[in-house]
Amino acid sequence: MTALFDSGFPYYSKLKKHTSCVNALAFDKQGRFLASGGDDCDIHLWDFHQEEVDVRGPCHTFIGPRSNIFSLEFSKGNKYLFSGGTDNAIYRYDVASLYANSISPDDRLPKSTFRERDTIRDISCHPFNDEVFLSGSESGRIIQHDLRVPSGSTPTARASDTIQLSSEITGVRYNPTMEHLFVTSESSGRVCLRDARMGFGKRDERRNGGVVLQYNTNLIRLSDGQTCRPEPSSVTFDSEGKKLGVTLLHFYPTIYALSDPDPLAVCSTGPPRPYACPEGTRTNANAGLGQVSQIGSRIHRRGDRLVPAKGYTNSCVIKHGSFGGRSAPISTNVASSSSVPRTRRRPDNTYPHPQAAATLGGDVDYYAGGSDDFCGYVWKIPGVDTLSRTREELSEGVNEDEDEEGSNVDGGGLGVGFLKSQTSSIYKGDYKSLCIPVELSSPCAVLGGHKSIMNMILIHPTFPLILTSGIERHVFVHSPVQSNPFCAELKLCREYDHRDGIEDSDGVHVSEDGDESEVEDEEELYTIQLFDSIIRTEGRADPFETRPWREPEDDDSDEI
Repeated sequence: MTALFDSGFPYYSKLKKHTSCVNALAFDKQGRFLASGGDDCDIHLWDFHQEEVDVRGPCHTFIGPRSNIFSLEFSKGNKYLFSGGTDNAIYRYDVASLYANSISPDDRLPKSTFRERDTIRDISCHPFNDEVFLSGSESGRIIQHDLRVPSGSTPTARASDTIQLSSEITGVRYNPTMEHLFVTSESSGRVCLRDARMGFGKRDERRNGGVVLQYNTNLIRLSDGQTCRPEPSSVTFDSEGKKLGVTLLHFYPTIYALSDPDPLAVCSTGPPRPYACPEGTRTNANAGLGQVSQIGSRIHRRGDRLVPAKGYTNSCVIKHGSFGGRSAPISTNVASSSSVPRTRRRPDNTYPHPQAAATLGGDVDYYAGGSDDFCGYVWKIPGVDTLSRTREELSEGVNEDEDEEGSNVDGGGLGVGFLKSQTSSIYKGDYKSLCIPVELSSPCAVLGGHKSIMNMILIHPTFPLILTSGIERHVFVHSPVQSNPFCAELKLCREYDHRDGIEDSDGVHVSEDGDESEVEDEEELYTIQLFDSIIRTEGRADPFETRPWREPEDDDSDEI
């Protein structure tokens, strides 16, 4: 599996059925069924135990949501599928009959609906129990739902099952191996590890909303001492629950260890470096051809279509990252080598057979995240112990210019560090306590083919496949090899080798078979142009300007 991920994903196909943006993707726990949903309010199911999924189309479609879908999640035993979004409701679908091939085409409606006060941002199912799940909404409520508890014809949340926070919830995830632990992210910038036994139940038994650890999201720019706290748009665990990936608005994906408040690593793409002290003006919506933003990004124009400079950015839409690639099957029965072409800088790999039993272990994961530059990036994440030993930690008395041994401390290529959680402050450049995580600046793979922002990436739990979606109406299936049993129409994407230089003016992926000329419908074209204009005006915003932060004298209050 490692060799396949490291060789890149130059081939892609499209799952075509949606008619608008696709915001949510979810695999069941076996990796058989993919659920996709978005702005067209339909939930399509794709069977990856069938051949040529891209030609066959979805095997079933659910309806019910009345507005944009933001979250999809299968229960642990693949008994239910849950959906949530902007219509302030959670829908529960019975999917158990899918596995017995007994579901009726007319069985499309939800079995039950749970009403909320605001947009549902995330749903997370209990790691061991099909009947229990968490939801987080922009009302600031975290609700623990238990389908075993009778609640009448209109389910409502009980006070004992609700944590009410003062800011919007942007993400909630159960730890996949420890059933009482879950992580939450808030629009205020807080990311917290919580214990359900302390957060839910009788009021006199609760403790601080169940918070057992608050992760450090407080950035400091070393060149001038400015601080900020970016908004986390989503959070996710690796398969073992040891690592946590946080997608931060106007910053890079950041990796944490479960029990360590300070970050282990930041996943970047090297230059451009937008977090140096800003000078000049940024590119705006009226910028002409060739105008350059001095904050670190060139914006190219090709006709009326935006072609952004290469490199990871996250300034628009809600993005979700994904861990994967650990202990996945490796084929012991290889396909004919004639069906697997050799490509430049990529080995001749064969595709794993679905029933292969051999596995590859190790303490290495892969993390993937979508970007405003129409690309997705995949980083190899070393083990927790390795990252912990490699990152820098500066204690009281060390200034911004050099550490105790006299070497320069510049925060790596990003020029930033993290103020130590709840123990640090800065006074005129005197850093009391500072963490500089490892910068993983060389993605092992870059995913192309999209014509607009990529906001959702999902690594298949078993096969070396990566699914992506975003502003366009299609779901993209990325493959490391040209021949695999799932896709009949794999295309070769023009190679984007990040290591060859990020400032190349060909800043968009275009397949060699002319996929760029594929005709969008009028609605999709309007949506793409709308987000092109948003990127022009908001792309590469400086979080130290948009989200300045100073450490409060007292700890942040959590539960209301």
